[in-house]
Amino acid sequence: MLRVGARLPNLKDSKALTRLQREQFAKRILAVAESIGYGQVPPAAVDRLGVASANELAFRLALDALRPRPDYVLADYFSITDYRCPVEGVLHGDIVIRSIAAASILAKVYRDKLMFTLAATHPQYGFESHVGYGTAAHEKAIRMHGLTKIHRQSFCKKFLT
Repeated sequence: MLRVGARLPNLKDSKALTRLQREQFAKRILAVAESIGYGQVPPAAVDRLGVASANELAFRLALDALRPRPDYVLADYFSITDYRCPVEGVLHGDIVIRSIAAASILAKVYRDKLMFTLAATHPQYGFESHVGYGTAAHEKAIRMHGLTKIHRQSFCKKFLT
């Protein structure tokens, strides 16, 4: 959650920024944020729950981490039901709502850092360059080196057949 009146000139959707710009914005966002919440679901849980349910769980975990708790949540397209406050999914929210753009930047920077850490322990997969997206190079690495516990087994097995 951004503080009321927070100033973040030139704030944009994370996809419209370079990695360096996202990292610079993340520092500025953290300086003016009232609260930050991250939600992370392990690959095995994604395999067990399915992507949609795992996304919802991660979203709920992120919301539950916010202090103070929000009274109303705006999210990028995604909505959930039966939460303690209303959650409204906004089409292209990361483009039209500043707090959603800020959240998208923090999420992407968080994930990139996670992928860089994984790259150090699993250098053969190239996580530092594709940062978890299903590129041709990553598919080739999976075929060559197999799957690890950090891969979603249900998604990646198709590359091994």
